[in-house]
Amino acid sequence: MADAFLLVPGTGGTKLLANGADIGYPVEMQLRALLLGYLRRPIGEIVELLSMEHRAGQIAPVRTSMRRSTEIVGGPVLELAYNQVGLKYHRFRYDWRADLRHSAQQLLDRLIAEKPGGGRWRIVAHSQGGLLLVIASKLHAQRVGDDAGNAFSRLVRSVVLVGVPLHGTINAASALALGEQLGESASSQFASVIRSWPAIYQMLPDFENGLRRPNGSNATTGLLHAASWSANGGLSEDLLNRALQVHRTFLRHPFAYLRDVRVALVLSTNRPTREFATLTTRGLAFPAPGGRGDTLVPFAATTRSMGAAEKRTLVELASDRARNIGVHSMLLTDPYVGTLLSRAEAVI
Repeated sequence: MADAFLLVPGTGGTKLLANGADIGYPVEMQLRALLLGYLRRPIGEIVELLSMEHRAGQIAPVRTSMRRSTEIVGGPVLELAYNQVGLKYHRFRYDWRADLRHSAQQLLDRLIAEKPGGGRWRIVAHSQGGLLLVIASKLHAQRVGDDAGNAFSRLVRSVVLVGVPLHGTINAASALALGEQLGESASSQFASVIRSWPAIYQMLPDFENGLRRPNGSNATTGLLHAASWSANGGLSEDLLNRALQVHRTFLRHPFAYLRDVRVALVLSTNRPTREFATLTTRGLAFPAPGGRGDTLVPFAATTRSMGAAEKRTLVELASDRARNIGVHSMLLTDPYVGTLLSRAEAVI
């Protein structure tokens, strides 16, 4: 049998369904699009609907919504954001708010259950979806006792990772600190919603120079440490601790268990992107984006954190006005990126 194809979308790449009803999607970790249909409702009702509950030591959420008798799940993929990914690719649905390990286990279960007989998977993963793929490879190694690091290659032939924040993004810190800017009276309440989503904590940056003092020197703590958030308040200590655990266990040396899987890592450099946050006595501050990247993944900070295995796979989408490659959430709508996918299919 021939290989099978799968798209693993990123944050906001699938709609959310509450008891089967479509409640929309956000774009680049912002709630504005998600809330368009709810802005006439009381803010408290929106917070109740979208907040999650977790228990220390349990990866799966206790509740996917704080609204009584309501369950939220990942729904259809937002095809508009993935129109360069052909229909031969199956779509992986998941709740992108949840712990990355929880979603990665669901992905791994599907890869195993639906593996084509005589063939393997070819995967395109965008943004958070690439993190799930990396974690799934390590979960699989744990499951089968793989010491060589190549067991995943018996499931997966190739992966194309597009705009994946392998070492985190400052945008996650901004989302946790500030919430959605729908007015000062609302932002703190929307921040409380985001602060109940483990995935956002787990995309906090783990790269050098990501947190600085006002004078430009490096802070003594990073954005994965509680001390850096003391002036902001309101963060979940459990979710912050599990983010640090996820980084240490799964996201450092991300390609360690992708041996014999053909990998292409596609990163863009033509959009202003945040490279650091500033630690002040009043809390975290976020200077205007000034580095190169795709608006979410900072290119220089990410590549500095890469090992040799990652750097060998890198495909850089250089600044080019003729191509004018889109922002992070829309990378897979760009025809040039679509051409790269077609080439990758032919080569890998």
